[in-house]
Amino acid sequence: MSSIFVSYARRDNDLHALRTIEQTVAQFGEPYIDDLHHERFGTDRHEIVETALSNATIFVAIVTPHYLSTPWTRKEFAVAIARGLPIRTLLPAHHPHGATMPRPGPPGEEPALDFLQQAGVS
Repeated sequence: MSSIFVSYARRDNDLHALRTIEQTVAQFGEPYIDDLHHERFGTDRHEIVETALSNATIFVAIVTPHYLSTPWTRKEFAVAIARGLPIRTLLPAHHPHGATMPRPGPPGEEPALDFLQQAGVS
């Protein structure tokens, strides 16, 4: 099973949005989403994020307005490039109350993750 590192700007994604993203991405591998999973691995968040990123086989960037404006997301993205990880993007639709949600696929289908399917992750 693939290990998927999910990179996101915290200010653009509340916990509800992150849980929805987790459920969607989990169809294709084991996601690591810092605000949902860090407590399982210890207390040093910097070390936990670096370990999760070094163990990842796929990198998913949740592209929102502030994604590249934080030092952490820029660092995570740079590490993914340096490691040669397959990089995929998820372009969320914005919920009226500020949360971000994955865009749905065609009617009757689960949220679309064609970018992962094209990468051979299923």
